[in-house]
Amino acid sequence: MYIKADGCGRAAVNRWIKGYSAAAIACLVFGAVYEIFSHGVWSSYMLGAWTLPALCAVFLRFAVKNLDPLPGRVLLQLQACGAATLTAGSLMKGVLDIYGTTNGLTLFYPLAGGFFILLFALLYGLGLTACRRKQAPAVLSPEEETNIINAEER
Repeated sequence: MYIKADGCGRAAVNRWIKGYSAAAIACLVFGAVYEIFSHGVWSSYMLGAWTLPALCAVFLRFAVKNLDPLPGRVLLQLQACGAATLTAGSLMKGVLDIYGTTNGLTLFYPLAGGFFILLFALLYGLGLTACRRKQAPAVLSPEEETNIINAEER
């Protein structure tokens, strides 16, 4: 599920970042246009729907710069499922708030999306800790190797 397992490198993660950024901009524009035509009624769910794709893009940007290994394709798809579910649920709740109605089915969006995001975080965290335990010791320079050998001979 990591770089070596499925070939998901920095270029692929950068494409996911661009996709999340485009989704965040699209949600922001959609929410703004929907609010303009809502006749003065607004919903914080509609206005805030762009935040989750933006947070996913920020996390992946952080991962590219600071974490090794990067999440693999399967984990990125799991994260995308969670982000898409939570974003769709936020947009649906926003539409229902603007129309002045409710629906009990909107409860399942945060549950399902939260489950996917939590599963992503758990699996990626376990993978990071496993990789850190397996990391080989640092490579020594030739001078350091000779110093160690000379110290052992004394």
